[in-house]
Amino acid sequence: MIKGKKALFSMIVSAAFMASSMTTSVDAIKKDTILESRKITTMEVFGASNLNIRTGSSTKYKRIGYAKKGQTVEVISISKGWAKISYKGSTAYVSAKYLKNVSSQKINEEMVVKVNTLNVRSGSSTKYKILGKLKKNDRVKVISTLSNGWVKVEYKGGYAYISNAKGAYLGKVSQSNSSTNTTFKKIEMIANVKSLNVRTGPSTKYSTMGKLSKGDIVIAVDKLSNGWMKVEYKGKIGYISNSKGTYLKEGALVENREKANNVIDLINNLQKNITLNHKSAVNKARVAYNSLNSKSKALVTNLNKLVNAENKIEELEKELEESNTNKELANKVINAINSLSDNISLSEKSKVVDT
Repeated sequence: MIKGKKALFSMIVSAAFMASSMTTSVDAIKKDTILESRKITTMEVFGASNLNIRTGSSTKYKRIGYAKKGQTVEVISISKGWAKISYKGSTAYVSAKYLKNVSSQKINEEMVVKVNTLNVRSGSSTKYKILGKLKKNDRVKVISTLSNGWVKVEYKGGYAYISNAKGAYLGKVSQSNSSTNTTFKKIEMIANVKSLNVRTGPSTKYSTMGKLSKGDIVIAVDKLSNGWMKVEYKGKIGYISNSKGTYLKEGALVENREKANNVIDLINNLQKNITLNHKSAVNKARVAYNSLNSKSKALVTNLNKLVNAENKIEELEKELEESNTNKELANKVINAINSLSDNISLSEKSKVVDT
């Protein structure tokens, strides 16, 4: 009996220990998940010439690299004096007491590259991976400037970093290329020459991103003071020289084109075989057309279809009116005939004649 009690007690203790271990493991997983979901923070190394980067959160773990004083690291979380960081596509650990917050200033400003080639990196130091390169005169959207001379930029749908110590590599976009009109309305522009370059920026120093042939149409979204047009091109923004209106000629305002297209759609939707049941749809298309300004009206290319539909409606209404008139006359004759007596006599001659 005693042995049985001991065995039972042993089983209870083991079960309790396993439950405690499982709870601890679950809590640890939850904690790690929470930490992983936190926003990554950029921090700067200070107070140590070379800060060891390790595989775990103590000095017992293997050193796999180091970060120099002034270098920045991307911190995922901090716990018990150690910082978990992003390192070469994985995670690693550094002592948190040698890290400080990097001050930044949000600017949200477009800037232009001043040097022939400029590296774009995954982090704010030369230790980070190169994601790509920018060429001279390329433009980039700068989100913020960091205290270590680097800037955070928009790059290929995400964020990246570029060195700009003392403004050596990026400069402000020249004011001479600014917009001439803050109320510029989008307008179709038609290529007026055999071949016309579309560039990444408003001067011939910028790279070519495509070409237009004579008669090709682009949408201009702005006109710059240096004679260049800012245009929509294959889902992106491009620039085309149009000094003195030599290379592009104006087409329709986009808003006029859009309104005209709405009317064109209404007319195209009219049935091929018009009946009186389609009168409301025909009237709707006419009202929409009449509401356009003269320039939009000139863009409606299928007005003849609307006019033909209206003429058909008018023709059908006349036919219906004539049919109704004939029915009335026929009914009068039928009634007059029905009023004649069965035994007709000469006294009813006038009734027969009038009928």
